[in-house]
Amino acid sequence: MTRPAVGIIVALAEEYDAVRLMLSNEKQHRADGPGGSREYLLGEIASTRKGAHQVVLAQTMAMGNNSAA
Repeated sequence: MTRPAVGIIVALAEEYDAVRLMLSNEKQHRADGPGGSREYLLGEIASTRKGAHQVVLAQTMAMGNNSAA
């Protein structure tokens, strides 16, 4: 998989699940850093013009819709 060209950050688990349903070729990625490690989901979303968009999906650490504002 090439480097992602699209990043999607969601605040709610339901949003994460909805985007994940659109992904193919999923791969978990863990990045260590200050304050603990972060987990990302790498994948592809089909393009209407041929091929696929490389995507990274992440969910905010704080729960609830206040962190989305």
